[in-house]
Amino acid sequence: MTESTGRRARRPRGLVEWAAFLTVVTGALTLGGYLLQLGGHLTHWPWSSSDSPQPSSPAPTQNFPSSASSVTLAPGKCLSSALTLAACDSPHTYEVAAVGDPCARESLLGYLGGKAGTDVLLPSISYRAYQLGGATACLLSAPSGAQLGSNAHDSLLDPRGDIWRWCIDNEASRNVGCAQPHTEEVIATVLPGGAPLSCTARADAYSETSLSNYQQQLAIVQSGAGEAAQCHVVARGNNVLTSSLRRLRSGGLPVQAR
Repeated sequence: MTESTGRRARRPRGLVEWAAFLTVVTGALTLGGYLLQLGGHLTHWPWSSSDSPQPSSPAPTQNFPSSASSVTLAPGKCLSSALTLAACDSPHTYEVAAVGDPCARESLLGYLGGKAGTDVLLPSISYRAYQLGGATACLLSAPSGAQLGSNAHDSLLDPRGDIWRWCIDNEASRNVGCAQPHTEEVIATVLPGGAPLSCTARADAYSETSLSNYQQQLAIVQSGAGEAAQCHVVARGNNVLTSSLRRLRSGGLPVQAR
């Protein structure tokens, strides 16, 4: 009796079996890639507090350089990049937002003319504390290091303040000031110890009109939950908003096709 009659000989895999095996592997890889890509889209929009940059903290207190020792610290003063006095109606780098008060975003909001619990500042706004002659000044600078072209005091009371407001361009996946074209605007966040958000009510208070009248053009959505919750107003379709919705009242909706 030969070995082949004592036990069944191993048969090499045929081309059909190899083709079936490769088809299963390829299908699994394709499905995994699709799910990974889909998961990325689901977690990307709308932005939540964990996805978007948080408001920055002020840099450690620094001393004014000796060349700027003659500067008089008072809210509303405008300064150059060298911390020397500059005309507020010409390009300048800093503005004195507060003197003696804690250098915090609350101080900036008050200087800009904003209302706590209603106006929301762009996270990239930077500010720092400087010490001069025993006094501490909180210096405000424009978003993304841009130059300021006019005095920013109380600018949130009119359209000049749109550069300080928090909007998002989902096409580019970045935060922008609301003076730039954007796909959505952050109109409310939860204050420390504050009540849960009611986004429809907050949107109406923010715009000082009923945004439900614009349901075909706008959507009101909540992003995140708990203390990370935010209210966003989003332009529907392939449209963008061209300015802030703050105090829209009876004005025309700032929406245009992308």
